[in-house]
Amino acid sequence: MASSGFVLERCVDYRKTGQSQCKHTCLARITCPVGSEHRYGDEQMRHAYTISLGMIERHR
Repeated sequence: MASSGFVLERCVDYRKTGQSQCKHTCLARITCPVGSEHRYGDEQMRHAYTISLGMIERHR
């Protein structure tokens, strides 16, 4: 069955792969035009996503 919308488990599983382009950023978030004026800058995004990836790796 095809999924529509955001699926947290798929996002997390992809972030943990070696080829992930989302380890330290979120391609969906930086591509989405909605609210782009409120988007984190590159350094802030990398910082936050590095921390969240560490939590994912410890707890999943």
